[in-house]
Amino acid sequence: MRFFLVGTSGIRPERLAQLKDQHQARLDEAFQTTETSASPPPEQKKSGSSVSDAPPLTGVPLPVLSQMGQDLTQVPPDFTLHPKLKRFLATRQAMTAGTQG
Repeated sequence: MRFFLVGTSGIRPERLAQLKDQHQARLDEAFQTTETSASPPPEQKKSGSSVSDAPPLTGVPLPVLSQMGQDLTQVPPDFTLHPKLKRFLATRQAMTAGTQG
């Protein structure tokens, strides 16, 4: 690419080197900024799970959430569901019923 820029656009090799150095300086500055301002990684529980045992705080009452979960996992009686989706929906129903995490 260097030969293309120098040969066809009239850019002198010195100017190309100057542009390259300016670009590298901007990249280095951006890298330094992200290195110094990066937040530390979030702590996880010792067991390796990042899911809390406490129920999440929402503005929706638990009975409403449970009913929504049941309604969203219902399949019409005349519909044939793929076996993998049956397992998925069964797991999701257990989660909304509170029997599976």
